[in-house]
Amino acid sequence: MAEITTSSIDSLTQAVKEASNLNILTNGVLANTVKQRFVPKGKKSCSFPVWGSVAMASYGEAEEITASAGLSVSAVEVTPTRHGLLEIVSDMSIYAGPADFVDSLSLKFSAAAIALQNTDIWALLAGFSTTATGASTSSALTEDIILNAFTQLQASGAKGPYYLPVTPIMAAPLMKLYSTNTNIVGGDIRNAVTTRGELPQIFGVQPVLVTDVILGATTNTALYSVDAIGMAVNYLLNIETQRSAQRSSDLMVATSVYAVAEINDAYGITIPVKNAR
Repeated sequence: MAEITTSSIDSLTQAVKEASNLNILTNGVLANTVKQRFVPKGKKSCSFPVWGSVAMASYGEAEEITASAGLSVSAVEVTPTRHGLLEIVSDMSIYAGPADFVDSLSLKFSAAAIALQNTDIWALLAGFSTTATGASTSSALTEDIILNAFTQLQASGAKGPYYLPVTPIMAAPLMKLYSTNTNIVGGDIRNAVTTRGELPQIFGVQPVLVTDVILGATTNTALYSVDAIGMAVNYLLNIETQRSAQRSSDLMVATSVYAVAEINDAYGITIPVKNAR
């Protein structure tokens, strides 16, 4: 029987840490729809600039340009907070564990981190000041509601890409829309929906399927620009271990330091929606 040593535990920890961070980077859901910035070394917060608009005027030949563009810029400071979990990894679980023990453990850790990020970002979706025309918690998502929200968002001057988080229940009418409405989607897209469960863009908006956020029968989603929400990150996931000889186990602690906040209120449209069949 192989001996479990400090070196082997350190190797396990490093392998789980690397695999978990890779999974978060490649499979993070809502975190990939917002503006991310890492906190600079020596700082406790991260600054997200919010730029005003400027306009250009017409001038004649050799005419002096005198009008000031009046460019304004403000900033939203986001201070990351600490999140974490504790897992007890016994010697026997390593001895008897499957060959993909590291992959399985890293998937569990990264899935927990992604679920918390999704929950934190979703909590901001009800906070935008503008509500989509025609949307109601008694109604499912419809083509008209999405088009209304899209039109309202474009009027704000928000740049794309645009995102629309949906739960599986919210996605159901969209799936039906994709598969039946021949006016807005082609055969290849309908096939992608019906055979692979993909959610293609609609009106230039990318629906994002979120399966790990716990919501009630009525909730709010939002259609928003990538510049609407900011995520300040110290680090995505760090893993440390502490030996417990009494338990013949190692305490594996995973921490993540980040925070999310609304950056530009005009760049998001809240959509009250029914989240029940």
